[in-house]
Amino acid sequence: MADRKIVFFGCPLDCDEKYDSIHEKLNGLWSMDKSDDPYNEVMAFIRSEVHQDLWRELGSMDDIPAWLRPKPRGEDCGKLSTECFISFIDEDGCRRIAAKVSDIVTKKILPDIPCMIGIDHSLTGGAYKSVTGFYGRDNVSLIVIDSHTDAVPMSALSGAIQYDIDTNPDSVHDPRDPFLYNRPDSYNASSFIHHLAAEGTINPKNLF
Repeated sequence: MADRKIVFFGCPLDCDEKYDSIHEKLNGLWSMDKSDDPYNEVMAFIRSEVHQDLWRELGSMDDIPAWLRPKPRGEDCGKLSTECFISFIDEDGCRRIAAKVSDIVTKKILPDIPCMIGIDHSLTGGAYKSVTGFYGRDNVSLIVIDSHTDAVPMSALSGAIQYDIDTNPDSVHDPRDPFLYNRPDSYNASSFIHHLAAEGTINPKNLF
C-alpha cells in the first residue's frame, strides 16, 4: 500500500440558505476572468508545489448547476432566494450530491487516498461512507474542525429556535418566518453527522 497516491477531486456545491450567504453570492457574481470553483485555485498551488509522483487529479464535478455554485452567473439571480435553496435542501438535494461523491470515491479513487476540495460540509458524508465501506467503519475516524455541530436535525433545530422565541425577549428570530416550521429532517450541512450516526455509517466512538 506504500505506493498509494493522494487523489484530488472537487465538488463546488454551495447551497447555504442563510440570508448573509445569499447576499454574498449576489454581490460576487461570476465573471469571465474568475473561477466559480475553489478546486482550480487549490490545484494551481498543488501542481506547482507538490511532487507529482505523490498525487493525481480527477478534476471537479461539472454537473453542479450554476446557481448552486459559489459564484452564480447573472442569469441565475432569480434562483438566489431562501425559497429556492430551502427547496433544494428539503428535497434531499445534499444527499443526492453526496451520493455522487461516494460513487466517485468508490469507483475512481480507492484504494488510493481521496482528497475532496469542496464547500458544503454534507459532501463529507459521501466520501466517508465510501472509505468506511472499504476499510470497515470501526477502522476509520472522523475529525470535525468547525465552529458549530453538523449533527442537529431540523426538527431539533426548529424546536430550539421556537423555545428561544417563546422565552427570550431579545430573540433575533422571527416567529412569522415560514421556514422555521414543517421542515423535513433532510440530510444537509447542519445534520449530516446525525444521519451518518443514525444510519450506522459511523461508529460514534470514532467521531471527534
